[in-house]
Amino acid sequence: MLTHRRSPKTVINSWEPYEVNTLGYPKAALFGFCVAMVAYNVLSVVKGAMRVEAGEKKVVEEVSGYYLGLECASVYAGMMIALPEEEWLKYGKMSANELAKQLREWVRGVDWQRIKKSKPRAVTKTKTKRIQDEGPHLSTARLLAEKKKKAKLQNSSKTRENSP
Repeated sequence: MLTHRRSPKTVINSWEPYEVNTLGYPKAALFGFCVAMVAYNVLSVVKGAMRVEAGEKKVVEEVSGYYLGLECASVYAGMMIALPEEEWLKYGKMSANELAKQLREWVRGVDWQRIKKSKPRAVTKTKTKRIQDEGPHLSTARLLAEKKKKAKLQNSSKTRENSP
């Protein structure tokens, strides 16, 4: 059973790393948003079935949303090739209780290692200390500008010396 709900703002903020930057057209952006909402709902239903079978704690602590989505995407492509359309029609006609029972049966066969969260990375070696220059930092642009200015001054002084 669902014990907590996420606010729409929290849901949308969780998508930020996966945001597509090229949806500049309003209709395309709206369509992309709707597809993302459907995908989120599918993953929520799957996680809900997992929580019922394995427990809230296991799903929250061990299941990676990224790996679960990746698994769904890769398995879906193969299932659409292997199973004809007629095989899927019966799921559209199921009641909510029948579908929930079927989802729970499928969850019993889940390979939990494939969707397990990765352990947090250990701290890498200590940061390299920055080299302290003896003088202040000089920007390349400033050095080039000064060199150009000196060359101009030298050229103008040479021109004055050579003029009668």
